[in-house]
Amino acid sequence: MEAKKLLTIALTGLLAGGCLMVPALAEDADGQSSGNPATYTIPARVKRIEDYAFAGDTSLERVKIPDGVTEIGDYAFSGCTNLQEIELPDGLTKIGNHAFDGCTALVRLGDMNQLESIGEYAFSGCEALERIGNMNSLQTIPYGVFSGCSSLVQLGDMKSLTTISSSAFSRAKGLERIGDLSSLTEIPSALFSGMIDLESVGDLSSLKTIGNGAFRGCASLKRLGDMPKLETIGSDAFGTYSVWLEDEGRSETYACSSLESIGDLSNVNYIASNAFSNCTALKQIGDLTNVTRIAYSAFYKCSALESIGGLEKLTAINRNTFEGCTSLKSIGNLPKVTSIGDSAFAGCTSLKSVGDMPKAMSVGNRAFAGCTSLESVGELQNVKSIGNSTFGSYSYYDENNKYKNAYCTSLKQIGDMPKLETIGDSAFYGCSSLASVGDLSNVTSIEDRAFAGCVSLKSAGNLPKVTNIGNNAFAGCASLESVGELKNVKSIGNSAFGSYGYYDENNKYKTAYCTALKQIGDMPKLETIGKSAFYGCSSLASVGDLSNVTSIGASAFDGCSALASVSNLSNVTSIGDDAFRGCKALASVSNLSNVTSIGGSAFWGCSALTSVGDLTNVETIGDCAFTGCTSLIEIGDMPNLTALGDDAFSQMNECKPCVSLKSIGDMPKLQKIENGTFNGCSTLTSVGDLSSVTSIGESAFYGCSALTSVGDLSNVTSIGNSAFYGCSPLASVGDLSNVTSIGDSAFAGCASLESIGNLQNVKSIGESAFGLYGYYDENDKYQTIYCTSLKSIGDMPKLETIGASAFYGCSSLASVGDLSSVTSIGGSAFYGCSSLESVGDLSSVTSIGGWAFYGCSALTSVGDLSNVTSIGGSAFWGCSALMSAGDLTNVETIGNCAFTGCTSLIEIGDMPNLTALGDSAFSQTNECKPCVSLKSIGDMPKLETIGVRAFYGCSSLASVGDLSNVTSIGEWAFYGCSSLASIGDLRSVTKIGGAAFYNCSSLTLCVLLNSYAENYAKSNNIKYTYIED
Repeated sequence: MEAKKLLTIALTGLLAGGCLMVPALAEDADGQSSGNPATYTIPARVKRIEDYAFAGDTSLERVKIPDGVTEIGDYAFSGCTNLQEIELPDGLTKIGNHAFDGCTALVRLGDMNQLESIGEYAFSGCEALERIGNMNSLQTIPYGVFSGCSSLVQLGDMKSLTTISSSAFSRAKGLERIGDLSSLTEIPSALFSGMIDLESVGDLSSLKTIGNGAFRGCASLKRLGDMPKLETIGSDAFGTYSVWLEDEGRSETYACSSLESIGDLSNVNYIASNAFSNCTALKQIGDLTNVTRIAYSAFYKCSALESIGGLEKLTAINRNTFEGCTSLKSIGNLPKVTSIGDSAFAGCTSLKSVGDMPKAMSVGNRAFAGCTSLESVGELQNVKSIGNSTFGSYSYYDENNKYKNAYCTSLKQIGDMPKLETIGDSAFYGCSSLASVGDLSNVTSIEDRAFAGCVSLKSAGNLPKVTNIGNNAFAGCASLESVGELKNVKSIGNSAFGSYGYYDENNKYKTAYCTALKQIGDMPKLETIGKSAFYGCSSLASVGDLSNVTSIGASAFDGCSALASVSNLSNVTSIGDDAFRGCKALASVSNLSNVTSIGGSAFWGCSALTSVGDLTNVETIGDCAFTGCTSLIEIGDMPNLTALGDDAFSQMNECKPCVSLKSIGDMPKLQKIENGTFNGCSTLTSVGDLSSVTSIGESAFYGCSALTSVGDLSNVTSIGNSAFYGCSPLASVGDLSNVTSIGDSAFAGCASLESIGNLQNVKSIGESAFGLYGYYDENDKYQTIYCTSLKSIGDMPKLETIGASAFYGCSSLASVGDLSSVTSIGGSAFYGCSSLESVGDLSSVTSIGGWAFYGCSALTSVGDLSNVTSIGGSAFWGCSALMSAGDLTNVETIGNCAFTGCTSLIEIGDMPNLTALGDSAFSQTNECKPCVSLKSIGDMPKLETIGVRAFYGCSSLASVGDLSNVTSIGEWAFYGCSSLASIGDLRSVTKIGGAAFYNCSSLTLCVLLNSYAENYAKSNNIKYTYIED
């Protein structure tokens, strides 16, 4: 035979001690190939296929092995990449190492029920191998036997198998079914890990151990049968498995999410961590009567798990063990459990009851958090600690990926816990149905939010050993009526019995308060009361002994509207903001002799409070501290007071001022009286020593309608807006020599004020500083009061501005001293000062506002006005005694009615800079007569317009100077000026209004030839004379 290729096959046959060399699979092979060169039939006399017999033969496709062969050697068919079928004899007992390694085309293997031994990597890399038949005599599957068998979906029964190597199925993740493994004692770690298509595993009745991660990520596995001998279930045994998806750049996580049930586990004593984590379809677990330990997260998020029985030998439930088991309905008695770990049953929303746990000593953080259906927890007689949020809130994302919080809203009672020492942060937070808790007589500490939102809790029993009540501990316990003995408590935290905010079933935000709490017993060791400690406790009538308290926090008793008294506060040094706000029944607070600070709004709205006792050590009183204390009669000396806040005794919003307050003692160290401090204290008659005060704020004594005197103000530098507004009985304010500013309406309506002393340093007097005070009387009629008694104001050599209406209505004011630095006089500044005869030096004034001296009927002269540039409308209206307006050479504008009613005014000199003269400037208006004594007006060469009725009725006016720039003369401008003989040059006039010169019978106009003025004169029969162009 030419070019034959011989493959030597060593066959151990029946020939005595020899090897037979058989040509096989040659290109022209004969005999043994059965007519098909890719098929080889092993001779019948062969008992063993030796090592490497067909190794590497890539042309071999089919092999028939006779019944007499019992053993296939190492690497016998290794690398036969085209081998598709092999008929194995029933009597085969051994397959060697790597026997079929790399047979990538091999599809299936039949039953091998006599097979006792299989070597390492025997079928490794058989990537097309789909099924292997029964191997019921096989006892061990060693390392890597089926590694890389990526198409393997089924393994038959292996009833004698006792051991499987952990890597037996490495890279063989497509397995779907495995037959009977009734002799197997251990499933090693990660054996079936990641087999997401594995649906079933047969009989495991001899199994003792399931290793770590054994079935991890077997997403299709639905059930496992009884395992009565199983002792240990390893960590992540049925846990999650993650795969990195390279093409998508992300990982995919698989869980045993189809696993519905596991049979008899009655012999199991240990279930390791995450054993059944995320088995979301698991509904039942067999009897666990021998389990002593369940590690953390063992049944984490087994959301379909309904019940677990037989835990009588269990000694501990670790953290997260049953967390998220939303279908779990009950847990029976746990007689040997000594501890329940953190989040052990968190989020078990269907759990209704937990049996007795007589040996439990600790219940961990969030142990039952969010168990919305939990109604009762059994005996806990040995528990020493309940952790943070044990029965509190549980956060999660719902099916719509919305963030939610769940609470133990159905929990109604907790049994006696006589050994309990600590109740953790938020332990019973939001347990809205909890009506009672058992014996807490041994508790030493109740942490923050421990019972917050327990709106049904009526009593917390005696708490004789408690030393600390944390922040928000009982916040929102709306049914809580009393708290028993607190003889050892040292601190009550912020909002301990305060408000609790929550969203109701309609997602509306609501707030609950301890509105039923009526009394708190003696607390002789209490040192601090936190912020908002009893906020909104509207039924709280009394608080016991507080003799050791050193500080009362902000809003501590805010809204305690029934609180009538607070016992001994002799050691208190500070009272926080809003501390007793709204305590409208509070009639008195006892000894405050050590108090150094009273916070803002501390006694706001305490309408029954008549006295606050000794305040000799008080250094600061905050804003609105006594606002609304309508019954408060007197405040004694406060020799150490340095700061008194805004609106301290004032009204604010709906709250009335201290309308009964009659006197305030000496405050020699007080440096500033803030805005609105005594606003509306209508019965306040006197304020003591204020010798250190440097400023009086806005509305400080506003409406103090009984105030007759204030202490020494010699160091005051500023008096704010409305500071003494409406203080009608105030006769004197003493020495104001250091005052630099008097604010708007500062003394408005001080009808009894007769004089203002030394104001030598004042630089500004604000609008209506001594003006009118308006109010509604008891008949709701609007009334006004003016500083009608004010007779004189001393020299004010540094005064720069006088505000609008500054002395409005000061009808008795006869004189104002030196005003040499004043630059502007505001509108209505001296309006109605009918007794004012003279005003000091006005040489620096540049503007006089509208109505500035309106109605000053006694004013005979005004000083030097040489720098005035503008005189406002009605500035001197009705100044019937005014004979001269002085030097007006810099005046540029004179407003409407500026000198109306100045019936004694004789002459106005030259006004070379005047550009505008307003309507009725010197005319009559309504009841006010015109300037009937005015005889002459000087030159006004820059004047452009003469307003309507400007000189109407000035019957004595004989001449008006230069008007050469005037272009317009208004209607009735010189109406009735019967003495007017001449008007200056009218060369520029282009418009003269109707009746402008009516009844000016003596008048001769000076006009240009062919000018508008000439034509006007001719048409109105007025005499005229020509002037040179």
